[in-house]
Amino acid sequence: MDTAVEELQDVQKRRKPRPSRGKGLRTTTGCLTCRKRRLKCDELKPACGQCRKSERDCLYAQDLPPELAHHSSRGSWSAEDAVSQHDLTSPVLSASSRRTYSGNSSSATAQYAPYVVSPSVKDSQRPAPQQHTAQLSYPLSPVTTRAGYSHFPITDKTHSIQQSPQQTQTELAISPDTQATSITPGQAPYEWWDQLAQDAIKDEKNYLALKESHSRWSFEPVDLSRSTAPSPSSFLHNNGKQEQAPQVARPIPARGSGSSIGADHDNVGKEPWNTADPPTLSERELEYLKYYIDNVGPIFDLFDPARTFTEVIPHLAMRNVGLLKSVLAVAARFRSLHVQAGTNSTEHQRSPELGAEALENDDFVSTQLYFDTLSYLAQAMQYPSYTRSQEILATAALISAYEYFHVNRFADWERHLKGVFWIQRSQETNGERKGVPGAVWWAWLRQDIWAALWQNRKPLTIWEPTIPVRELTGHEFASRTTFLLAKAIKYATQEDRDSADLSQRIYEGGRFLQDLQDWYEQLPHTYRPLPIAPSDINTPTSVFPPIWIHPPFHAAAMQYYYSAKILVLIHRPSAGGVNAHYDKEKMLNEAVSMICGLAQSPTAQDYPSAMVHFQALYVAGQCVRTSEQQKALYDIFDRVLEVAKFPTKTLLAEIQKIWST
Repeated sequence: MDTAVEELQDVQKRRKPRPSRGKGLRTTTGCLTCRKRRLKCDELKPACGQCRKSERDCLYAQDLPPELAHHSSRGSWSAEDAVSQHDLTSPVLSASSRRTYSGNSSSATAQYAPYVVSPSVKDSQRPAPQQHTAQLSYPLSPVTTRAGYSHFPITDKTHSIQQSPQQTQTELAISPDTQATSITPGQAPYEWWDQLAQDAIKDEKNYLALKESHSRWSFEPVDLSRSTAPSPSSFLHNNGKQEQAPQVARPIPARGSGSSIGADHDNVGKEPWNTADPPTLSERELEYLKYYIDNVGPIFDLFDPARTFTEVIPHLAMRNVGLLKSVLAVAARFRSLHVQAGTNSTEHQRSPELGAEALENDDFVSTQLYFDTLSYLAQAMQYPSYTRSQEILATAALISAYEYFHVNRFADWERHLKGVFWIQRSQETNGERKGVPGAVWWAWLRQDIWAALWQNRKPLTIWEPTIPVRELTGHEFASRTTFLLAKAIKYATQEDRDSADLSQRIYEGGRFLQDLQDWYEQLPHTYRPLPIAPSDINTPTSVFPPIWIHPPFHAAAMQYYYSAKILVLIHRPSAGGVNAHYDKEKMLNEAVSMICGLAQSPTAQDYPSAMVHFQALYVAGQCVRTSEQQKALYDIFDRVLEVAKFPTKTLLAEIQKIWST
């Protein structure tokens, strides 16, 4: 026994320490990123294999600023510290998000080209960004001129960014349909921006129209690429002092945190990408701002008691040029819809001082303001703190709304909705956040459910609410129907139908109908219909008597509820039996009658609600069978589109196409 123990001890003494299995593990070799992740590094340059595979920033000690490289070489800092500090202080952006665009405006290809500051390149050899003149074609304030971007001055050569020739040869274009799971939180804002810039570069028609008419658009659209925009280290405040990138990352607001219109609003002008003082707006800009507050903001604030888009966003825009431009752009674009439709509504008439020429130019001006917004973003996106701000959330939502109201940009709008989804995930934004993030999330979801319904795809959201229905407040109770409709659209998609067997589909449909019933059973008394005068019932479409629920946003919530119910009923397989079929038809007829009745109520002219009515009528139109009901629904649909002015009346042709099949 003693001999065996002695032999074992002797073997243990002779055993040599096990060497490291990988080059770069717990040593001073390999890139800093692999050392931080404790992975084997092949030390290829400019990017090692591991970093290329995971689309991470590949950094070596010699590539760091002198003060960081010195610490790293002495071992007083870990690789994690060096990488983290470099991410916060360096203007070099994430490798996976550094995309530049080469070629002209008619053919642009997306390339991954990591930005590096090469120590071997002299400052005099680095190209300086082009300076662009900004002379306006319409009387706007100086905020829209180049002087308006005085806090984004053109950088000198010491701040220009050089690309190595090896890196510019790497092409790794990302499909617009890239799933969110492949986008890291740090990459999300840049992926969204790169899609915007690429589509703007391809928007040759609008760009040429601007360029031929106005000298301010003499720059090339390719300059929207972040590779030619000023370095973030050169951002200035209005006092002319240079400010470097912040040394500490801006924390993401905690779940349920409030809007920055309170305490944070006092500090909003201190950010280098904001202005210290509110701009002086021209008469026309004031017209657009007022139109936005009166007509556009309430559409987003339908279920929002804080009226964030109407009361909070305009104040934030007074400190942020990009947000202000997006507010004015969506207002001009939305107002142009009423000019094209020839509306006589006093609510949407323009001020007579603007003149006939100005009234006919809203669409063109909205395009100018849209490009102004992109010009601002081309510079602001190089500032890391901006990509984590609530200003980028609001700007992204308004840009999406601009494209939503633009009949010729539907494909761009559909694609950019995914980009907004990425940004929201990077900031952990969901429907239970308060303030600007929460308001933006719900506004985005309402756009996405219409895009998903129209394209027969799943909604993008993967969030699930945590607050039970019985604990919801009045406006939260109404907002929950938006989420329920998103789930119903997902259930109705072909992809979801093909991925489950018959019994599973029946079970899931029944469970979802129970979720809808649980919501319905908690209805407050304010959701009950009010009596209507007999004269109002004798409408041309008496097949569906009008139903009046007040306030209007309660009626809109009921429209979403019945739309979700219809989608589940018509796509849930029948369990068999005459009684089951009879019950299903009865529930469908009830839902159609409610949708059509609410769409012709005394408050149906309410503009924000009309944007919900047309979606509900589109859903209801898929299950009406008799010619009498179809004609009645068609007439109601036509009147609702007259109020909404959006989308175009091609929806009527789409409904008739469904009925003919």
